[in-house]
Amino acid sequence: ELGAAALRALNGAAVLWQGREQPRRAFRLLKAAEALERLPSLPGGAGFSADTLREAETKTIYYLAQVCASLGDGAASANYCAQTLERQLVGPTPSFDGVTPLDWAKNCVGLARFFVDQGAVLDAMSCCRAGVAAARLD
Repeated sequence: ELGAAALRALNGAAVLWQGREQPRRAFRLLKAAEALERLPSLPGGAGFSADTLREAETKTIYYLAQVCASLGDGAASANYCAQTLERQLVGPTPSFDGVTPLDWAKNCVGLARFFVDQGAVLDAMSCCRAGVAAARLD
């Protein structure tokens, strides 16, 4: 499907530029992918299947978290991390991408600490709930 290929290309190019220590260029590519994901279909009628779109969106959000951290924007990075964790947990089947549910839960706790330090208690509580839910899957 053309749409999925375009998203994979944008995400892949962003990962390459991030690896070349060009986070601003990577950020622009990921924002373009994010905009593309919001379209109901691409010109020419090539649409996205729901599963393909969800997977691509989750990867884009995950990569945005990494790039924002490289750019020194800890708050944006944390927000993208939280979105990634939530999407992985509430998808059709939980997806931990090779990380054990217990380690995934520990990541949630670390993110919760960041949100507490920022005064974002509700976000911290959400991370803790996600961590508990993940740990129960272990």
